[in-house]
Amino acid sequence: DDLLVWLPCRLVLLSLPLAAGMGPRACWHTAAAARRDGANDPSPNAGRSQAIYAHCLGVQLGGLNHYQGQARPKPLLAAGCPAADAAAVERMLQLSGRLALLWLLVAGLSGLAAQ
Repeated sequence: DDLLVWLPCRLVLLSLPLAAGMGPRACWHTAAAARRDGANDPSPNAGRSQAIYAHCLGVQLGGLNHYQGQARPKPLLAAGCPAADAAAVERMLQLSGRLALLWLLVAGLSGLAAQ
């Protein structure tokens, strides 16, 4: 599945800052920070996707996580930012919705241009 989600994860990395309302310079800076943080994750995709959310929202993700009852240390993403809380999760969901709308707009405009 890593191969199947490679491209979508990179598109999220590049487009989430736009959905967050960042300007071009901030988009590149944020994406670069997320690429750097996400590269330390064992997954070639998940770390980058999680890191771009952390950097766009200014919250720290990662650290000690539990998978099927086993603790696994993960790299810190956006280290030094406040830890994610319920409000941050709500902002993540809202940002995901804006990202989906952005890509629907891109797909719609592409379809119109192809006619």
